[in-house]
Amino acid sequence: MEPSEWQLGVGKVFIKSPESLFLLEEQRDRKYHHYAKIIQRAYRRWKSRKYFLEMRKKAADVMFNNKERKRFSLNREFLGDYINFLDNPILKSLVGKDVKAGFVDAVTKYDRNFKPTQREIIVSDTHLFLIGAEKQKNGPNKGKFVKVVKRKIPLGDISSLSLSTKCDDFFVLHVASDFDNIFENVLKTELVAVLSEKFQIATGRPLVINFTDTQPGKSGGILELRFIVDNAVRLPVAKHSNKVTEIRVSPGLPKDSKPFPRTLFDNQKKQTKVTNHPTAQYVPSAANQYHSPNHIVSPPQQMQPQQHQVQQQMQSQQILNQSLQSSIGQRAANLSGNTTPYGSNNQLGSISAVAAAAKKKPVPPPPPAKKVPRCTALYVGIALYYVCANTAD
Repeated sequence: MEPSEWQLGVGKVFIKSPESLFLLEEQRDRKYHHYAKIIQRAYRRWKSRKYFLEMRKKAADVMFNNKERKRFSLNREFLGDYINFLDNPILKSLVGKDVKAGFVDAVTKYDRNFKPTQREIIVSDTHLFLIGAEKQKNGPNKGKFVKVVKRKIPLGDISSLSLSTKCDDFFVLHVASDFDNIFENVLKTELVAVLSEKFQIATGRPLVINFTDTQPGKSGGILELRFIVDNAVRLPVAKHSNKVTEIRVSPGLPKDSKPFPRTLFDNQKKQTKVTNHPTAQYVPSAANQYHSPNHIVSPPQQMQPQQHQVQQQMQSQQILNQSLQSSIGQRAANLSGNTTPYGSNNQLGSISAVAAAAKKKPVPPPPPAKKVPRCTALYVGIALYYVCANTAD
C-alpha cells in the first residue's frame, strides 16, 4: 500500500480510499485461513501419531510371548498406507470413493501349489479387499492387464488368523464358509493389529489369532504348513512336496522382546553423536533398543578402530607437550644458574619449528591460465556493424 493511502494516528489507522480497506480485509482473511490450515495440519498429525502409537502398542501385546520378533520390525513406525491409496484413483474406483482404508500394502499370495502371486490388500471398516491384475479378453483394453477385485471378504466372515511362532512373515487367513489364503508380508504385525481392531468394531467380538508351527489349511492343494528354524538360512526357504510345505526360517529375537517406549512428543528418530574422545562410548539409538530380560544388545565393533586412532593422536600430542615442558624447564634452570641459554633456546626453537611445520599446510600452486586461440588473420570492417579482427584477439 502506498504511504499516501494511510496515516497512523494515536490509537487508530486512517485509510484514505475504501479499496485499500477492502484489500486489507482480504489479506486478513487469507492470513486467518493460512493459520487455520497450519493448526488443522498439526492436529491431524498429532491425531494420526496418537492412533499409530496405540496401534503399535496393541500389536506388541498381541505378539508378546507368542512369536519371535525381527530386529527392524520391533521398533518400526506404523503408517497404514504404503502404496499411496489416497492418490490412486484406480484403487478408489474399485473399492469405493468413500471407503476409509486402515491398512493398504502389497502382499504375496500363495496358491494351492505354493506359487507366489502379487496382490494388494486393503483393510476397510467392513471388508477386506484383494486387488490383482487380470488380462482382459474383450473390450477396449483387450490384451492389457487391468486391476480388478480378486476377492472381497466381509470382516464378519473371517473366522481366525494363523501365524507361526518363528521369525517369519507368513500368515493364513481363515474364512468360515470359503477357502483360506496364505499370505506373506513384511508388515504383518501392523496388518494383524489393524485387522483385529476393525474386526472388533464390526462384529463386537475379538478376532481369534492362533500361533502354531503346524498350520492345517483347506485351500485345495496345501494341507499343512510346517515352520522349521534353520541357522544356515537368512531368508525363508519353502519346499513343497506331497501337499505339505516346509518353510525354513532363521532364528529371531526372543518372544518376550518389547519395543522401545515412545511418546507423542518424540519427533523423528534421534541419531546419537559420538565425539572424538578416547572415553566415548557407543549409545544405541532408539531404533535398535528393545527390552528383553534375557537378551542384551552388544555395541558394534565398528567404533573400535576410530577410538584407537583417537587414542594414538592423543598420545602423540601428550609426547609433544612433555618435550616442550622439559625444554622450557631446562631453559629456566640455565637462566637461574647464570648460564647462556642458547642451547635451550635452540632446542625450544627447533621443537617449535617442527610443531609449526607439522601444522602448516603447503600452499597449493595457482591454476594455470587458460589457453585461448589467438587471431592469425586481420580484417578491417567497412561499416560500424562489421566484426573486425586484429592481432592478439
